[in-house]
Amino acid sequence: TKAANRKDCTQLLPWIHSISNHLWWSAQTCDHNTELLCAKWTSIVHHISNIHQWDDGYEHFNHCAHETLSSDDERKKQWLEKNSPAHNALCKIIYNKTLQRALKNFVVSNILAH
Repeated sequence: TKAANRKDCTQLLPWIHSISNHLWWSAQTCDHNTELLCAKWTSIVHHISNIHQWDDGYEHFNHCAHETLSSDDERKKQWLEKNSPAHNALCKIIYNKTLQRALKNFVVSNILAH
């Protein structure tokens, strides 16, 4: 939200809810695999730019899990242009090492709690 409130990043505003949901989905569907968690979490930087298949080096998760979007759905979305200020701000957040470490620790602590 803080990044989206910057003048050059307001394109992030409509995506905040989806990004938050994506975080929870990533944690719920990673099957306690921290590498898969990070692969799913970082996939949002592709999806938000209307890229639904990629090669980031993680062979088990290289495309969006959602169904193919209809042309209407695709047109309705306010996709971020890759390398735009808003997209770069999102990447900085998503790839933040402290955040990724915290996510991994969350998954590991949940494994130990069960």
